Amino acid sequence: MRKDSGKADAIENLLQDIGFPTNIKGYPYLTHAILLISTDEKNLNSLNDNLYAKIAKEYNTTAGAVERAIRHAISTTWLRGNLELQQKLFRYTVDPEKGKPTNSEFLSLISNIIRKDYQ
Repeated sequence: MRKDSGKADAIENLLQDIGFPTNIKGYPYLTHAILLISTDEKNLNSLNDNLYAKIAKEYNTTAGAVERAIRHAISTTWLRGNLELQQKLFRYTVDPEKGKPTNSEFLSLISNIIRKDYQ
């Protein structure tokens, strides 16, 4: 449990460094998703059917609401966050036409960073 607590702190620190506003609805969903994926990468393979549903159950909402809130959190951060750090972390993985990573791109990259730090 202590290891997960350290992971959770690392996730929150990284998200705040990127510029995620902690007061938006998607923030707790996002931190929870990253923790679950960094613990078991299989969670990334079925976001809609498994991961979002798992998080929705814990927060008494729907999988669709979790997905939308995470997407909104990423969009908001991409507009207002730390652009320099975003570019450093995501480099060329973000489609320039979209201007921001997809949920799965974001979750995958951040989870990989956290996993590397806690192996």
